[in-house]
Amino acid sequence: MNPLLDEKIIIEKRTAVKGANGEETYSWATFYTAWAERLYRGGTEGFNKDQEVATGKEIFKVRYTSGVNELMRVNISSLYYDILNVEIDGRNHFLVLHCQIKDNV
Repeated sequence: MNPLLDEKIIIEKRTAVKGANGEETYSWATFYTAWAERLYRGGTEGFNKDQEVATGKEIFKVRYTSGVNELMRVNISSLYYDILNVEIDGRNHFLVLHCQIKDNV
């Protein structure tokens, strides 16, 4: 069964950039732009150090490309998600990205 690839996502890779004084700073650059199927949207609520915390989870399915890993993030409509796990589906036809919404950009 073919997935419904109807949401555009950007997979971003963190890159190091040397500043004028030689210090390293980090920025995010586009690694791969893809159409994705959103397989799951959910989350949990709980408490951490007496503060209520909500955790958003998403699973995206995209066409296979090599090099995607857990050090990258997903950008969809300026919402950023850490990639927690990358699964290969269907003999390198698709990637399944298990993601969690980022607390900070």
